[in-house]
Amino acid sequence: MKISEEASRYLARLKDSVERIIPELPEGVEGRVYHHGHSVCVDLKGGSLGVFTLVLGSEAPELHYDNRYRDFRTVPEGLDETIEFAQDAFHEISRFILQRGPVIEHKSRILRRPYFPIPRINGPDWHLTKIRR
Repeated sequence: MKISEEASRYLARLKDSVERIIPELPEGVEGRVYHHGHSVCVDLKGGSLGVFTLVLGSEAPELHYDNRYRDFRTVPEGLDETIEFAQDAFHEISRFILQRGPVIEHKSRILRRPYFPIPRINGPDWHLTKIRR
């Protein structure tokens, strides 16, 4: 499916804006921004943990951990809202990377599905569930 010119411009502006945030990451956390299909992806890595990937460009950005866990959040429509969301997510994930040891997997109470939580400052915690393959 071909991407529209308007969507292409939006993704280019989003990528440029996110690339300006990456240098603000704390020492010990590395970031990489790239296009993947119809999305802008940001890989965050640090310490002994795997790679966290934030997938932006839709109204429900996703957070993946090591291609094994994922969660998503809905954000209001608009470039500014998406950038603000990304900035908050980078801060929260960076804090998690720098303060945590290994990822500890929990099981949900009812369905017993594996997940691990990442605390958020504003809003509900990230609740990354294991991807079933």
